[in-house]
Amino acid sequence: MFIFVKKGEKAYREYQDAKVDDVLAPGVAFNFIKRLLSFNSLNESNAALIEVIVLSRNDPQTGLQVMKSIKAHGLNVTRAIFTQGKSLYNFIPVLNISLFLSANPQDVEDATNLGFSAGQVIGSPVPDANSEEILIAFDFDGVLAGDSAEGISQNKGMKEYQKHEAENASIPLNEGPLTDLLKALNRIRKHELEISKAHSDHSPKLRIAIVTAGNAPADERVLFILKEHGLYVNDAFFLGALRKL
Repeated sequence: MFIFVKKGEKAYREYQDAKVDDVLAPGVAFNFIKRLLSFNSLNESNAALIEVIVLSRNDPQTGLQVMKSIKAHGLNVTRAIFTQGKSLYNFIPVLNISLFLSANPQDVEDATNLGFSAGQVIGSPVPDANSEEILIAFDFDGVLAGDSAEGISQNKGMKEYQKHEAENASIPLNEGPLTDLLKALNRIRKHELEISKAHSDHSPKLRIAIVTAGNAPADERVLFILKEHGLYVNDAFFLGALRKL
């Protein structure tokens, strides 16, 4: 981008041509994506359990280096869209994308404001070679379920919230923006369990957790909602007044 701004498009394209075979270093999402794609090895059919699609505002010329780097790193990513600076968000519903990920917080905020499920990737790009397990944690409040109950907590306090949850323990909340993603992950978890039964040497790699600001008696309603939707989680954290982060 520095070359494009300072020296113009011609110099930029010459630079990209010279660098097209240089392998880009792993980014912050590399390890997460690599572990997600590893679930595809569990499926004996050709249907992928996980598909990753690259969405980028780079132009196709820059995209060639991106795709060559993905191949060099052994990631099975075959679909990509490069828009040369134009918005990416129109492609999210067209491609039926369950979750849009970016290291850019503004991209995540923009996608969320448009009603899409999005998350910011943070952390280190250095892979953890000692573990294949992947833990995906969801905020329950307003993410897996509607935020009507959380609104009571924020506006009327924890005591009123607990009373409300106890009285409505068997009444489900509306689904939240990431409920469909949790359902998809549960299908992968079910597939892993079936493989574990058939092959004793396989240990499930996927763990799912939920985090909620609720505590007893709100825990009863949370677990009831999960059961109603046929969903399972490995870990649940009922934090009460404690901060989630």
